[in-house]
Amino acid sequence: CSVILLAGCSTSDNNKKPSTGFNLIFPDKLTGFERTGQVKIYPADSLYNYIDGAADEYIAYGVVRVASCEYSRGDLVYSIDLYEFTNSLGAFGIYSKRRLPGDNFIDLGTEALLGNGYVYYLKNRYFMTINTYGDELPDFEGLASFATALDSLIPGPAIYPPQVMVFPRKRLIEHSDKFWPHGFDNFAAPESCFSADYKKGDDTCTLFYSSNRTLTEYETLAKVIKKRALIITHISDLGKNSIYVVSREDGKILAGYSEGVIFGVLNVSGDYWAKALCRALLENLGVEP
Repeated sequence: CSVILLAGCSTSDNNKKPSTGFNLIFPDKLTGFERTGQVKIYPADSLYNYIDGAADEYIAYGVVRVASCEYSRGDLVYSIDLYEFTNSLGAFGIYSKRRLPGDNFIDLGTEALLGNGYVYYLKNRYFMTINTYGDELPDFEGLASFATALDSLIPGPAIYPPQVMVFPRKRLIEHSDKFWPHGFDNFAAPESCFSADYKKGDDTCTLFYSSNRTLTEYETLAKVIKKRALIITHISDLGKNSIYVVSREDGKILAGYSEGVIFGVLNVSGDYWAKALCRALLENLGVEP
């Protein structure tokens, strides 16, 4: 946990330029399919030429480049985009925003989901999409087999970023954790934060935190919350200057600050559950509540 706090949500390794041999990942033939044409490479500064306005989001997460190619067998075509990021956190962030807790997850890479004619895939600093074209969609088994063959060629460890492993497991909604490089949802602050959803009975809420932040940054977030609040209560037994409010837009919110960590809960049913979630999170981070 101390390593997490020291590294925080820093993207200081964004200046590194990792290099991947895409021709090794995409051979001429794979599980009975043949690659059609060359592998096309789009560096980050030319990504707009490939995915237009969608490039902004990928750049925010630290994309280095994307490799694109197609494989075909008869009338069936697999279109593949493999995005390489500066670090595993960026790849996780872009992948996590494209999954839903109820998706059909399969045991590939760090995590992957299999849909009706498509695969979303995460491993190390890579995020991959496989989309299917043709007169008939492939069966799930065939698509999963092709994705498994690609998985064996993509380098790196299949692990989650440590920043998302500190979320308390009790009542956590699996596959709901996310990384936000520039604030999240309709909040402008804090930057570079992490969130996860929780369920208790019929109630759901979102727990979030951001490391290596200053008290001034927390006070800025608190001002954003207070502007939308109907009721404000100060909480003296949790962090510094903690507040519990009822917002017009976001329901009940708890937010606080301790030892460089901004933390809080959105849309929580009551302050007791909110404080319990925050205390469990801070304990996992090694931070004094």
